[in-house]
Order: sequence, then C-alpha cells, then structure tokens
Amino acid sequence: ASGASDRRGSLLAALAHGKPIDTTRPLIPIPLFRNGANMLWPGTNKSEALAELTLEVLQNNRLRQELSRGALDLANRFAWPLIARETVACFQKELKKA
Repeated sequence: ASGASDRRGSLLAALAHGKPIDTTRPLIPIPLFRNGANMLWPGTNKSEALAELTLEVLQNNRLRQELSRGALDLANRFAWPLIARETVACFQKELKKA
C-alpha cells in the first residue's frame, strides 16, 4: 500500500466534505498530513490494525468530530483560489530572478 497521498482524489474529496479519515501512513511524509489532527493512521499498515482503528473512530464521537474539523481545515490548503495564488506567486518570483 502506498499510504495516504495528496494525489488521491478520494482522499481530497473526503477532506473537502469534512469526513473523518483513517488510512495508512504515507510512504513519503507529507507535512500537511498530521496523524491524530486531520487524519489518523495506525502504527502499522497491517489490515488488522487499520480495522481496529476504523472501529475506534466509529465508536468515538469526539474523535470523529476532531478529525472532521481537522479535515476541513486541511481541505482549505487544497482549494483552487489558494493554489492559484501560490502558482502566480511562484511565477512572479521566478520572473524577478530572470
């Protein structure tokens, strides 16, 4: 398993809708993905550990609410207006170098 990735449309859709996410640890660390804050992954990528974690999320209302808030906050980092501003800023920076 490749773990959580910002290239996964299904993950980004879950974030945009504020859904609590339990998944596997990203193979390549993504600083925006914070275990326990905006998603949750077990200590191991074994299916049993993920199943136990899913059950914990389903049974813990407070945890689901915290993960939902974290997901919505993280979703803002993937919003098109922010992406557009950052892209323009990147090009402007490069143009100044030229």
